[in-house]
Amino acid sequence: YGDAGTTRVATRLFGAWSTDSIPGGGGYGVSMVLDKNGNPDVAYYDVYGGIHRALSTGTGSWNVQTLGSTTAGAGGQGDARWGTGISVDEAGDEFVTWAETKDNDVMLATAKAGGTFSSVPMPSSTGGWTPALAVSADGTKLAVSWFDSVNLDLDVALPAGPLQLAEVTPTLRQPSVPPPAASCSPNGTSLQIAAPSGASGSGFDTKCLAAPAGTAFSVTFQNQDTTLHNFEIFTDPTGATRLGGASGLTDLVAPSASATYQVDSLKAGSYFFRCDVHPSTMTGTFIVAGK
Repeated sequence: YGDAGTTRVATRLFGAWSTDSIPGGGGYGVSMVLDKNGNPDVAYYDVYGGIHRALSTGTGSWNVQTLGSTTAGAGGQGDARWGTGISVDEAGDEFVTWAETKDNDVMLATAKAGGTFSSVPMPSSTGGWTPALAVSADGTKLAVSWFDSVNLDLDVALPAGPLQLAEVTPTLRQPSVPPPAASCSPNGTSLQIAAPSGASGSGFDTKCLAAPAGTAFSVTFQNQDTTLHNFEIFTDPTGATRLGGASGLTDLVAPSASATYQVDSLKAGSYFFRCDVHPSTMTGTFIVAGK
Protein backbone atom coordinates (compact mmCIF):
# COMPACT_ATOMS: atom_id res chain seq x y z
CA TYR A 1 0.00 0.00 0.00
CA GLY A 2 0.99 3.64 -0.38
CA ASP A 3 1.81 5.79 2.63
CA ALA A 4 2.88 9.43 2.18
CA GLY A 5 5.06 8.75 -0.85
CA THR A 6 6.42 5.40 0.36
CA THR A 7 5.43 1.88 -0.73
CA ARG A 8 4.95 -0.46 2.21
CA VAL A 9 4.35 -4.22 2.37
CA ALA A 10 2.55 -5.67 5.38
CA THR A 11 3.02 -9.36 6.26
CA ARG A 12 1.16 -11.40 8.85
CA LEU A 13 3.09 -14.17 10.61
CA PHE A 14 1.58 -16.22 13.44
CA GLY A 15 -1.26 -13.71 13.76
CA ALA A 16 0.93 -10.60 14.04
CA TRP A 17 1.47 -7.99 11.30
CA SER A 18 4.85 -6.48 10.45
CA THR A 19 5.47 -3.74 7.87
CA ASP A 20 8.43 -3.31 5.55
CA SER A 21 9.17 -0.15 3.52
CA ILE A 22 10.51 -0.37 -0.03
CA PRO A 23 13.44 2.06 -0.41
CA GLY A 24 13.03 5.12 -2.62
CA GLY A 25 9.92 7.06 -3.61
CA GLY A 26 6.68 5.29 -4.34
CA GLY A 27 3.23 4.88 -2.89
CA TYR A 28 0.96 5.28 -5.96
CA GLY A 29 -0.87 2.77 -8.16
CA VAL A 30 0.50 -0.13 -6.10
CA SER A 31 0.03 -3.79 -7.09
CA MET A 32 1.66 -6.96 -5.77
CA VAL A 33 2.05 -10.66 -6.52
CA LEU A 34 3.89 -13.49 -4.75
CA ASP A 35 6.42 -15.61 -6.65
CA LYS A 36 6.49 -19.39 -6.25
CA ASN A 37 8.73 -19.00 -3.18
CA GLY A 38 6.33 -16.57 -1.52
CA ASN A 39 8.46 -13.48 -2.11
CA PRO A 40 6.47 -10.29 -2.74
CA ASP A 41 6.96 -8.67 -6.17
CA VAL A 42 5.59 -5.11 -6.23
CA ALA A 43 4.89 -2.51 -8.96
CA TYR A 44 4.14 1.16 -8.24
CA TYR A 45 4.63 4.80 -9.23
CA ASP A 46 6.41 7.55 -7.37
CA VAL A 47 4.94 11.06 -7.23
CA TYR A 48 7.28 12.21 -10.01
CA GLY A 49 5.83 9.68 -12.44
CA GLY A 50 8.54 7.03 -12.17
CA ILE A 51 7.33 3.43 -12.53
CA HIS A 52 9.17 0.85 -10.45
CA ARG A 53 9.22 -2.86 -9.72
CA ALA A 54 10.59 -4.16 -6.41
CA LEU A 55 11.27 -7.83 -5.56
CA SER A 56 11.94 -8.86 -1.97
CA THR A 57 15.25 -10.74 -1.75
CA GLY A 58 15.20 -11.30 2.00
CA THR A 59 14.26 -9.64 5.25
CA GLY A 60 14.46 -5.89 4.68
CA SER A 61 16.23 -6.27 1.33
CA TRP A 62 14.69 -5.28 -2.03
CA ASN A 63 15.81 -5.41 -5.66
CA VAL A 64 14.29 -2.24 -7.15
CA GLN A 65 14.24 -1.53 -10.90
CA THR A 66 12.87 1.53 -12.69
CA LEU A 67 10.75 0.49 -15.68
CA GLY A 68 9.78 3.88 -17.11
CA SER A 69 8.50 7.33 -16.36
CA THR A 70 5.46 9.43 -17.15
CA THR A 71 4.06 12.86 -16.30
CA ALA A 72 4.34 13.71 -12.61
CA GLY A 73 1.22 13.90 -10.48
CA ALA A 74 -0.28 17.38 -10.21
CA GLY A 75 0.21 19.34 -7.03
CA GLY A 76 2.62 16.83 -5.54
CA GLN A 77 -0.03 14.13 -5.58
CA GLY A 78 -0.65 11.04 -7.69
CA ASP A 79 -2.89 10.78 -10.74
CA ALA A 80 -6.29 9.05 -10.67
CA ARG A 81 -5.43 7.44 -14.03
CA TRP A 82 -2.37 5.68 -12.63
CA GLY A 83 -2.49 1.95 -12.04
CA THR A 84 -0.18 -1.03 -12.29
CA GLY A 85 -0.53 -4.78 -12.65
CA ILE A 86 2.18 -7.36 -11.98
CA SER A 87 2.48 -11.12 -12.32
CA VAL A 88 5.19 -13.79 -12.31
CA ASP A 89 5.06 -17.32 -13.73
CA GLU A 90 6.59 -20.51 -12.30
CA ALA A 91 9.80 -19.98 -14.27
CA GLY A 92 10.27 -16.59 -12.60
CA ASP A 93 9.48 -14.59 -15.73
CA GLU A 94 7.86 -11.26 -14.81
CA PHE A 95 5.13 -9.16 -16.41
CA VAL A 96 4.26 -5.58 -15.46
CA THR A 97 1.69 -3.20 -16.92
CA TRP A 98 1.04 0.47 -16.18
CA ALA A 99 -0.82 3.50 -17.51
CA GLU A 100 1.51 5.81 -19.45
CA THR A 101 -0.36 9.07 -18.94
CA LYS A 102 2.17 11.16 -20.86
CA ASP A 103 1.48 9.32 -24.13
CA ASN A 104 -2.01 8.23 -23.01
CA ASP A 105 -1.65 4.51 -23.54
CA VAL A 106 -0.94 1.32 -21.60
CA MET A 107 2.53 -0.21 -21.36
CA LEU A 108 3.55 -3.85 -20.93
CA ALA A 109 7.02 -4.81 -19.69
CA THR A 110 8.38 -8.36 -19.60
CA ALA A 111 11.59 -9.93 -18.30
CA LYS A 112 13.01 -13.41 -18.13
CA ALA A 113 13.87 -14.59 -14.63
CA GLY A 114 16.60 -12.33 -13.31
CA GLY A 115 16.85 -10.49 -16.64
CA THR A 116 16.29 -6.97 -17.90
CA PHE A 117 12.81 -5.64 -18.57
CA SER A 118 11.76 -4.53 -22.05
CA SER A 119 8.52 -2.61 -22.56
CA VAL A 120 6.11 -1.94 -25.43
CA PRO A 121 2.83 0.01 -25.69
CA MET A 122 -0.31 -2.08 -25.82
CA PRO A 123 -2.19 -2.02 -29.15
CA SER A 124 -5.30 0.16 -29.32
CA SER A 125 -4.82 1.36 -25.75
CA THR A 126 -5.21 5.12 -26.31
CA GLY A 127 -6.86 6.63 -23.24
CA GLY A 128 -6.22 3.50 -21.15
CA TRP A 129 -6.35 3.99 -17.37
CA THR A 130 -5.71 1.77 -14.30
CA PRO A 131 -4.62 -1.44 -16.08
CA ALA A 132 -4.38 -4.91 -14.55
CA LEU A 133 -2.99 -8.22 -15.81
CA ALA A 134 -2.99 -11.95 -15.19
CA VAL A 135 -0.59 -14.64 -16.44
CA SER A 136 -0.95 -18.41 -16.38
CA ALA A 137 1.52 -20.50 -14.36
CA ASP A 138 3.39 -21.61 -17.51
CA GLY A 139 3.53 -18.05 -18.88
CA THR A 140 1.78 -18.84 -22.15
CA LYS A 141 -1.57 -17.20 -21.35
CA LEU A 142 -1.72 -13.48 -20.71
CA ALA A 143 -4.61 -11.05 -20.26
CA VAL A 144 -4.30 -7.30 -19.80
CA SER A 145 -7.33 -5.13 -19.02
CA TRP A 146 -7.85 -1.41 -18.62
CA PHE A 147 -10.55 1.25 -18.50
CA ASP A 148 -10.94 2.85 -21.94
CA SER A 149 -11.69 6.47 -21.03
CA VAL A 150 -12.46 7.40 -24.64
CA ASN A 151 -15.23 4.86 -25.31
CA LEU A 152 -16.12 4.16 -21.66
CA ASP A 153 -15.34 0.46 -22.07
CA LEU A 154 -13.40 -2.14 -20.14
CA ASP A 155 -10.90 -3.30 -22.79
CA VAL A 156 -9.17 -6.67 -22.59
CA ALA A 157 -6.17 -7.80 -24.66
CA LEU A 158 -5.67 -11.56 -24.95
CA PRO A 159 -2.80 -13.56 -26.49
CA ALA A 160 -2.97 -14.50 -30.15
CA GLY A 161 0.04 -16.74 -29.56
CA PRO A 162 2.78 -17.05 -26.97
CA LEU A 163 3.08 -13.53 -25.56
CA GLN A 164 1.67 -11.95 -28.73
CA LEU A 165 -1.23 -9.64 -28.02
CA ALA A 166 -4.30 -9.77 -30.21
CA GLU A 167 -6.64 -6.93 -31.08
CA VAL A 168 -8.26 -5.41 -28.05
CA THR A 169 -11.78 -6.65 -27.39
CA PRO A 170 -14.13 -4.16 -25.72
CA THR A 171 -16.21 -5.80 -23.00
CA LEU A 172 -18.57 -4.73 -20.26
CA ARG A 173 -19.57 -1.55 -22.08
CA GLN A 174 -20.65 1.05 -19.60
CA PRO A 175 -23.92 2.92 -20.11
CA SER A 176 -23.44 6.17 -21.98
CA VAL A 177 -23.17 9.21 -19.77
CA PRO A 178 -26.25 11.33 -20.52
CA PRO A 179 -25.78 15.06 -20.91
CA PRO A 180 -27.04 17.14 -18.01
CA ALA A 181 -30.50 18.58 -18.42
CA ALA A 182 -29.78 22.09 -19.64
CA SER A 183 -30.97 24.69 -22.10
CA CYS A 184 -29.37 27.84 -23.44
CA SER A 185 -29.53 30.10 -26.50
CA PRO A 186 -26.88 31.38 -28.91
CA ASN A 187 -25.24 34.68 -28.11
CA GLY A 188 -22.75 35.17 -30.92
CA THR A 189 -20.16 32.90 -32.52
CA SER A 190 -17.30 33.32 -30.02
CA LEU A 191 -18.03 30.90 -27.19
CA GLN A 192 -16.22 30.66 -23.85
CA ILE A 193 -15.95 27.76 -21.40
CA ALA A 194 -13.59 27.02 -18.51
CA ALA A 195 -12.43 24.23 -16.22
CA PRO A 196 -12.43 25.83 -12.76
CA SER A 197 -10.44 24.53 -9.81
CA GLY A 198 -11.61 21.01 -8.98
CA ALA A 199 -13.24 20.55 -12.39
CA SER A 200 -12.46 16.82 -12.52
CA GLY A 201 -15.10 16.36 -9.83
CA SER A 202 -17.41 19.33 -10.31
CA GLY A 203 -17.33 19.76 -14.10
CA PHE A 204 -17.02 22.73 -16.43
CA ASP A 205 -18.15 26.19 -15.36
CA THR A 206 -21.25 25.75 -17.51
CA LYS A 207 -23.44 22.78 -18.42
CA CYS A 208 -24.73 24.32 -21.65
CA LEU A 209 -23.23 26.08 -24.67
CA ALA A 210 -25.09 27.30 -27.76
CA ALA A 211 -24.22 28.39 -31.30
CA PRO A 212 -26.32 29.48 -34.28
CA ALA A 213 -27.07 26.89 -36.94
CA GLY A 214 -25.36 27.06 -40.31
CA THR A 215 -22.55 29.35 -39.11
CA ALA A 216 -18.95 28.50 -38.21
CA PHE A 217 -17.99 29.42 -34.66
CA SER A 218 -15.13 29.25 -32.18
CA VAL A 219 -14.87 27.89 -28.64
CA THR A 220 -12.17 29.19 -26.29
CA PHE A 221 -11.42 26.78 -23.47
CA GLN A 222 -9.58 28.06 -20.39
CA ASN A 223 -8.01 25.55 -18.01
CA GLN A 224 -8.09 27.22 -14.59
CA ASP A 225 -7.46 23.92 -12.81
CA THR A 226 -4.20 22.27 -11.69
CA THR A 227 -4.50 19.21 -13.94
CA LEU A 228 -4.84 18.54 -17.67
CA HIS A 229 -8.23 18.90 -19.40
CA ASN A 230 -9.68 19.43 -22.86
CA PHE A 231 -12.99 20.15 -24.62
CA GLU A 232 -14.67 18.17 -27.41
CA ILE A 233 -18.08 18.26 -29.09
CA PHE A 234 -19.78 15.01 -30.15
CA THR A 235 -23.08 14.05 -31.74
CA ASP A 236 -24.13 12.22 -28.56
CA PRO A 237 -22.77 10.89 -25.25
CA THR A 238 -21.34 7.70 -26.84
CA GLY A 239 -18.53 9.81 -28.28
CA ALA A 240 -18.69 7.89 -31.53
CA THR A 241 -18.71 10.93 -33.83
CA ARG A 242 -16.55 13.95 -33.09
CA LEU A 243 -17.76 17.34 -34.34
CA GLY A 244 -15.18 19.80 -33.05
CA GLY A 245 -12.89 20.94 -30.29
CA ALA A 246 -9.79 19.00 -29.29
CA SER A 247 -8.54 16.32 -31.68
CA GLY A 248 -8.64 13.60 -29.05
CA LEU A 249 -7.33 12.48 -25.67
CA THR A 250 -3.74 13.43 -26.50
CA ASP A 251 -4.77 17.02 -27.36
CA LEU A 252 -4.80 18.48 -23.84
CA VAL A 253 -4.60 21.94 -22.30
CA ALA A 254 -2.11 22.49 -19.49
CA PRO A 255 -3.05 24.19 -16.22
CA SER A 256 -3.37 28.00 -16.55
CA ALA A 257 -3.38 27.69 -20.37
CA SER A 258 -6.13 28.06 -22.95
CA ALA A 259 -6.98 26.87 -26.44
CA THR A 260 -9.35 28.20 -29.10
CA TYR A 261 -11.05 25.71 -31.39
CA GLN A 262 -12.56 26.60 -34.75
CA VAL A 263 -15.71 24.57 -35.47
CA ASP A 264 -17.50 24.21 -38.80
CA SER A 265 -21.19 25.07 -38.99
CA LEU A 266 -23.61 22.50 -37.57
CA LYS A 267 -27.23 21.70 -38.23
CA ALA A 268 -29.81 22.71 -35.66
CA GLY A 269 -30.07 20.18 -32.88
CA SER A 270 -28.87 19.10 -29.45
CA TYR A 271 -25.34 17.72 -29.14
CA PHE A 272 -22.91 16.78 -26.37
CA PHE A 273 -19.58 18.04 -25.04
CA ARG A 274 -17.07 16.62 -22.58
CA CYS A 275 -13.49 16.59 -21.34
CA ASP A 276 -11.84 13.43 -22.67
CA VAL A 277 -9.78 13.03 -19.51
CA HIS A 278 -12.84 13.18 -17.23
CA PRO A 279 -15.70 11.91 -19.44
CA SER A 280 -18.07 11.01 -16.61
CA THR A 281 -17.94 14.30 -14.68
CA MET A 282 -17.02 17.05 -17.16
CA THR A 283 -19.94 16.96 -19.59
CA GLY A 284 -22.63 19.23 -20.97
CA THR A 285 -25.23 19.93 -23.62
CA PHE A 286 -24.36 21.76 -26.83
CA ILE A 287 -27.34 23.49 -28.47
CA VAL A 288 -27.35 24.55 -32.11
CA ALA A 289 -30.37 26.76 -32.68
CA GLY A 290 -32.08 27.17 -36.05
CA LYS A 291 -32.29 30.54 -37.70
